[in-house]
Amino acid sequence: MSVKFLESKFFKISLKTISILVITISVLGILLAGYLFLPPATVAPSTSFKASQSYDEAKTRLAKLQTLDDDSIRSECKTTLLDHGNTTSKVFVLYHGFTSCPKQYDQFAQILYDKGYNVLIPRLKYHGYFDLTTRDQAKITPTDFMDLTQESVGIATGLGQKVEVVGLSGGGVMALWAGLNLPNIDQVVAISPIIQPLFFKDYPQNVVTQGLRALPDNYIFWDEKLKEKAEFAPYAYKGFSTKALGQLMTLGYNVKQQSKQITKHQTKFVLISSGSIPRRLRRSFPYASLKLV
Repeated sequence: MSVKFLESKFFKISLKTISILVITISVLGILLAGYLFLPPATVAPSTSFKASQSYDEAKTRLAKLQTLDDDSIRSECKTTLLDHGNTTSKVFVLYHGFTSCPKQYDQFAQILYDKGYNVLIPRLKYHGYFDLTTRDQAKITPTDFMDLTQESVGIATGLGQKVEVVGLSGGGVMALWAGLNLPNIDQVVAISPIIQPLFFKDYPQNVVTQGLRALPDNYIFWDEKLKEKAEFAPYAYKGFSTKALGQLMTLGYNVKQQSKQITKHQTKFVLISSGSIPRRLRRSFPYASLKLV
């Protein structure tokens, strides 16, 4: 490289540009690292809780909730009520899993109904579409999870004298949040709640959560080999949005932090898991009954 080139205006500009670029990348890297280690923000529903004062009021509120089920939603995935036509001694609210829909609870809901209980199965926003690879999942927020939970429990208070909530996977997180934050709930049953997915179990939850929220959305197929051709339940999505998972984990982080401040609770909590219950989950809910299936 000649002395003449090193002294040239072009070389000096290029060197300055590279220096600025390196400094900028370094600063952004430091900011990103700092962001990742921050705890996720505290989240809250958009409105305050309101219990139904009668069976008729509950049905009116349910009808309004069901208007959200437009033509893009599968008929079997719409918000469902198995109804005896009056307030029953107990009502169950069933929250379906992440990327699934109310159809998931068909058999279990019928068993509860046959025992004489009303059963409400609300559809989570951006779930239940005909399009099983929809990218609309990425639009969901922690507030969407909480608002549906709060409204469905509010409706349920007019459908049964006692309210029990059951949730699976992402619905398990919603059920736990309900038990910690809403009145009038007799029992919470959370089945394998997604506080932190097993494939991220070796990483700090706040880092994973913040990373999923900050990075560009990525759609991950449950079966990366077969992708759209993979055969699951006909109403279940073929994959999930990483950003949606990050939003769900934000709610899960809030639930876990809130639970750590409680030694006992008037609502009965039951955690159910297959195989084993993760140690972190045990520590976060020391007052809950633990069951393996």
